[in-house]
Amino acid sequence: MHFDFVTLRAFLMVADAENLRAASEQLKLSISAVSRRISDLEADLGQQLFVRHSRGLEITEAGRLLAAAGDMMAKGR
Repeated sequence: MHFDFVTLRAFLMVADAENLRAASEQLKLSISAVSRRISDLEADLGQQLFVRHSRGLEITEAGRLLAAAGDMMAKGR
């Protein structure tokens, strides 16, 4: 599994915004790079973290659990 802090930060920003474009702008990465990181993370974990819609993304229960754990990691708890 390839998991780094850029991927964690990208995931947390997408989870917060529920929008790839907003997260990619904040991260200064392309939308496709952020999308690829999220898709690779989902494949590595074997869990769907977001449901994709034409209007954006909706976080799943697995995504909410990872976001909570990621927030704790980012805050050093």
